[in-house]
Amino acid sequence: MNSLRTRPNRVSVAQLIWVYCLADARMWFQVTRHEPCLNAFVAMLPLESSLVSRRNQLRYLYESSRLGTMRAASEKLEVEPSTISRQIARLEDTLGIELIERSRRKIQLTEAGRLSVDYFREIRTAEETYLSNIEDLKSVKSGQVVVSLGDAMINESFQAMLDHFLDENPNLKVTFRVGGASQIISSVLEDESHFGAIFHVTTEPRISIRLSLPQPLQAIVSPAHSFAQRKSVTLDDLSQEPLALPPESFQLRRIVQQAEREQEVFLDCALESESFALLAWFARSGHGVTILNDALLENELRSGKLIAVPIESSVLGSSRISLISRAGRKLPLVAQRLLIHMERYFKQSFDLD
Repeated sequence: MNSLRTRPNRVSVAQLIWVYCLADARMWFQVTRHEPCLNAFVAMLPLESSLVSRRNQLRYLYESSRLGTMRAASEKLEVEPSTISRQIARLEDTLGIELIERSRRKIQLTEAGRLSVDYFREIRTAEETYLSNIEDLKSVKSGQVVVSLGDAMINESFQAMLDHFLDENPNLKVTFRVGGASQIISSVLEDESHFGAIFHVTTEPRISIRLSLPQPLQAIVSPAHSFAQRKSVTLDDLSQEPLALPPESFQLRRIVQQAEREQEVFLDCALESESFALLAWFARSGHGVTILNDALLENELRSGKLIAVPIESSVLGSSRISLISRAGRKLPLVAQRLLIHMERYFKQSFDLD
């Protein structure tokens, strides 16, 4: 720390970030009652090269834990497995405490290891937020935002919203990762995505729900189907019809199964597909019924090629669409801008009140 005072003109961004993170570390380790770990982290400060080395050690531990083995981590980081093992061992020597359980084939963290991994995640997030906010202070709307969501959410309205946002932020790079609800939640928890959108309400305590709006599941039929003229249908009605549904790995299918159990009704799935376009085709061609929500079939419903009929089910009627982020994570300003933009879009598109 003395070197920072005597040579202020030579302070680097990396040193400033580490000083910021040290203050956070002091609070982190004091709260978790790991004073030896705090003292070891303080000892890391004198040289910038040492700071980089220690951060790499934490990253090696983080990736080994996330991927399950040191070999998998070495492949991702493009270093030798022996380098991963040696650097984690040096970090343990510095801290004076074991970080992984050596008796297992798959990496299992000790309590100190979990603290170190959580702390590394906070460092990485703090650095990203810091640098992003510095760029914003330069009045340059640049940076990168990563969002995870379901493929079916990317309809024409969503594309129009995104087109408007990118026009306002021409230097911003946006990455969209597509997956199911469990994949999206995992990506947000691991800070691989800044935030996500799911057709679901999660009870995961580490997830913060930024916005949640009703998006009930409905019976989707062709205009020629007998259901098309009805105000609503029951699960008993649907049990008499061939259905097209997504596989059980999809949250939507699990919600349908929950409704079946609640009313003790069995629904016959004649066609199963991960493709929402194929499910819509099944209904549109008159082969039967599919169960989806309005957001997935915006164009077909607007044009009258398909009809949405409410289903008398408290479970299906309570389905929601949610915007989520990791609890406690402070998003960079550029990510906050896109999140606010998407919140506004969701309210306009899905708010049924």
